[in-house]
Amino acid sequence: MGAFLTHCVWGSVGESLRFGLPLVMLSFMLDHGLIARMKVERGVGVEVARRDDDGWLGKDDVAEAM
Repeated sequence: MGAFLTHCVWGSVGESLRFGLPLVMLSFMLDHGLIARMKVERGVGVEVARRDDDGWLGKDDVAEAM
């Protein structure tokens, strides 16, 4: 496995880091965005960017992040 696609809850983030996998993060609600930004700042993964016009993300956005 080359990376871990996660929705940014602490449990899955911790498990991924334990096994040394980079994170591809999809933040959806509550603290997910904060967790994703913290991990991006630490250089352990990338956050899937949302579209500016409507805030949604799609398969192309995920593919680009990977």
